[in-house]
Amino acid sequence: SLIYLGFPISSVSAKEYEMLSAILLAYRWPSGNLKGETVARCFSSLIEGCVNGVIADAVLVGQPDHLLAKIADEAGCSLVENIDPAAGFKEAVEQARYERLLILSAEFGLERGLIDELRDLLNFGDPADSYVLHVNPDTLFTRLFPNLAKTAGLITTSSLVKEYTHIAQPHALAKKLRRKSLTSRARHL
Repeated sequence: SLIYLGFPISSVSAKEYEMLSAILLAYRWPSGNLKGETVARCFSSLIEGCVNGVIADAVLVGQPDHLLAKIADEAGCSLVENIDPAAGFKEAVEQARYERLLILSAEFGLERGLIDELRDLLNFGDPADSYVLHVNPDTLFTRLFPNLAKTAGLITTSSLVKEYTHIAQPHALAKKLRRKSLTSRARHL
C-alpha cells in the first residue's frame, strides 16, 4: 500500500510505466513571486492523481526555506534544497522513483481532466514521447493559438531529461525535447 499526501493508495499497481513521479519546481523565477501558500495549493491539485493511481510520489525542489520543508513534511514527499536550480533539478530527477515524470512549476495547478489524459498517456501513449502542459489561455492571442500559451510543465521520462538537467525551467526544457501538447491545461495559482 502506497501513501502519498496522507492518502492510502492500496488499489494501485506499482508498475513503473503506469505511474508518474512528480517534480515540483518551487524556485522564485524572475517572472513572479512564489509563496508557500501557492506551493501548498499546487500540491493539493495533485491529490486526484494520487488517489487515482497516476501520480505515485513527489519531489519538491527549491531554495533552502523553512516553509518548503514544512510543506514537504506535511505532504509526505521528498525535498531537495539547493540554491542552484539546475543542481536541485538534477538531484530531484535522480530521486524520482519512476521513469515517467510530471515536471511542474509550483506556481501552477492541474486542471480537472488532466489526470484522465495522463492515465491514457501512461496506458496507451508512446513512452518515448514528451508532452508539454500549457497554462489556460488568458489573452486573445493564446485563445487563438493555445499551444503558444506559457509552459507550466512537462510529462517526460527521466532518461530523456538526464541530458538536460542543467535546464531547470519547464519552458526552456520543453524547447529541447521533442514534444506534443496536452489537451488539458494548468491554471495559474
